[in-house]
Amino acid sequence: MNHDTEAGKAEPEQVSERKATCGAANEQGMAQALAAAAVELFGYGQILALGQGAERIADQLRHQGLPAQGRHGDLHSLSLADPFQAIVVNGYLEQLSPQALSAAINTLQDRCQRGLLVAIWTHASAINDSANNLSQTRIWWEQYLISAGFRRHPLYYRLNGYHQLEQPGSPILIPLEKRPLRLREDPVAGTKQEEDLLHRDMLLESGRRSDAHCIRYHEATAHIRPGDTVLDVACGLGYGSHILWHHSQALRVIGIDNCASSVAKAQHDYGVEGHVSFRVGDAQALTELADNSVDFIASFETIEHLVDPDAYLDELLRILKPSGRLMLSAPNNWADETGEDPNPYHHHVYTWDRLRQECGARFLLEQGMMQTAGGAQRLHHAPRQWDVIDPAAPLPHDAEWILLLCMKAPTGGESIPYQETAWTLPSDANFNVSAFARDYDNPWLVRAMVAIGMRNVSASNLASMRKAVLETAPRQSVDAGAALCGEVYAALAEDRRSTARYTALRTSIEDYSALQSPTPHQLRWQVSLLYAGGELALAYDDMNTARHFFERCANLDVCDYSPLLGNKTLDALFRLSIMALAEQDDARALALLRRSISEAQRLITGSWLNITGDPEHPLPFGLAESAQLLDKGSRAAYLIAAIEKAFNRPALLAREARGFFERCLSYSVDQAPSKASELSLLERISTLEAEKAHLVREVQDLNLNNERLAAEVRAQHANAKKIAEQVMIQSDLAQTLGLRSAELAAELTAIRRNPFRLLRRRGQGQKKA
Repeated sequence: MNHDTEAGKAEPEQVSERKATCGAANEQGMAQALAAAAVELFGYGQILALGQGAERIADQLRHQGLPAQGRHGDLHSLSLADPFQAIVVNGYLEQLSPQALSAAINTLQDRCQRGLLVAIWTHASAINDSANNLSQTRIWWEQYLISAGFRRHPLYYRLNGYHQLEQPGSPILIPLEKRPLRLREDPVAGTKQEEDLLHRDMLLESGRRSDAHCIRYHEATAHIRPGDTVLDVACGLGYGSHILWHHSQALRVIGIDNCASSVAKAQHDYGVEGHVSFRVGDAQALTELADNSVDFIASFETIEHLVDPDAYLDELLRILKPSGRLMLSAPNNWADETGEDPNPYHHHVYTWDRLRQECGARFLLEQGMMQTAGGAQRLHHAPRQWDVIDPAAPLPHDAEWILLLCMKAPTGGESIPYQETAWTLPSDANFNVSAFARDYDNPWLVRAMVAIGMRNVSASNLASMRKAVLETAPRQSVDAGAALCGEVYAALAEDRRSTARYTALRTSIEDYSALQSPTPHQLRWQVSLLYAGGELALAYDDMNTARHFFERCANLDVCDYSPLLGNKTLDALFRLSIMALAEQDDARALALLRRSISEAQRLITGSWLNITGDPEHPLPFGLAESAQLLDKGSRAAYLIAAIEKAFNRPALLAREARGFFERCLSYSVDQAPSKASELSLLERISTLEAEKAHLVREVQDLNLNNERLAAEVRAQHANAKKIAEQVMIQSDLAQTLGLRSAELAAELTAIRRNPFRLLRRRGQGQKKA
């Protein structure tokens, strides 16, 4: 037997089998991704999956309890009564002829209620049959589908990252929202001139221009808090308000614009009764909005259009609530050689320094952003780019637009009535968890300085706010407790250690925690300060103080505030048990851990008023933090079992000192020792650092190359302008010569007709001489 021959025959089968396995895995992964995206985009309801892997997609949806159908491509059997909330189309449309494609789109339009999620594969190996439309681009497909009665989905950029749109990869994912027939009739559209020059619906366009406008609204939604009242200034045709509404938990969105026809169309296309509305107004005089009435303002491509930007910013400051936010953009130095912006609708040229100065005079500057789309007045050939930067630093590189996230300072807002908008609170006087208006001297500090996820994102702003509070608020107030706790955590985050600062903070913690008969929120900060103080003492290797603070923290009864505060109690007990194990005192460690379990049981079986609040409108964080209580109890139970069974195996203790959530996070590493042991931890870190350095160098090289190309483009642009000027001069000269030539030709014709005319002219010339 020829073994080489047999082996040669077997190898293609093995390769084919591996390819088939890989292909099935890829198809399954794609099905999971498309099913998850469909639910995220369109919610729960009847969904049709069409095309490649349709049954797999439908299976994924049915596993979630959703009614779903999967069809490879049979649209003709669908009845008009099929109530599909959405349709997922994968690897199907690109295979159709132009006539069949048009018919298919019309059928899909008729059968779906909310919209389509389309996956277009741009290479033939991704689909089974020969394809007719593989060469078409994203822009072509989007414009084709928009013209058929759809618009880009308001969550478009959840599937397509701004940077990723630079990559022509496959598949092209296009999430679309169905436009009702009444919108396609367009009865209140603005004039063509208005739409062309200023107002366009960017959800009805595709490409860099629309991406540049829409991505700002997409990014803004990350800074909108639940229950916010949002203002979209210069809203145009309302597409931005539509994105803000669907991509956030805002209570309502108000769009204002000075163009009546655009406002009418925005209300017609995007209005939502009681929640999204549009009105005519002057950005420099927002008289229809009361003082301190808005939580978030989106102001994109507006300030440069206004005659009086100072009046505009003053108006925005007036209507914002304390701790309210403003996100605004301006073109970055769109000036020609005269220093003016050539756009006739722009009254001002904004630079980074000017925008920071004008906004910084009124607001706290939280975050800076830079945006490039390519195709605008500057950096015409640059790729799409969105960078978050320090608002206090110079621009690291050039960009087409500059943006700022600002906050109205909460200090000085004590006299302004505070109303909770994020959650519905019970009227019970014993409810404490979110009773900020009752217990804080200045409850606006919670949103600006305290609540993670809501507070200011700038470390320097937080430090300034804490300093101001500690200098002005009574030392035992809730406000001072919150500011002091923030100072302790800031000290923990610092790399450099200051013994003087540690000593001062330790003294302040002792003073605040000594307050007798505290109010519920004073108790909240006493517990938090004692736990944070213990952590800070460990960082300074002050074990006695750490133990002292942890013990005092564990001995306070948190139920006078909320059982949820018991997470600090359980963490303090856990720290004490680890310290006991380090001292070889297993008995004390076991006692502390058993106490931790009994405390978790006590906390979870008490009153739920200060866990979930109103049963009809439960606080969403309450159950999550209750789960943490039980998980920290489970951490203690795991460690007890390990201590009792360790038998001189110290590594077992460290491995078992984790709760269930931590185990889930590390499950893949624990269950795959072969993968984890391929490299030691230090080797893996070293490899990742090397890869990171390599990527940084590549990015730097690309940035340098982009800057070089941009410089070349600018030079070529300048050269082109010079050439154009020379051409205009030559054109003027040619015009003059042409006129003179015509005059001479006319005179020559006259002389030919009457030769004596030339003799008379000569005689006249001699007489003059």
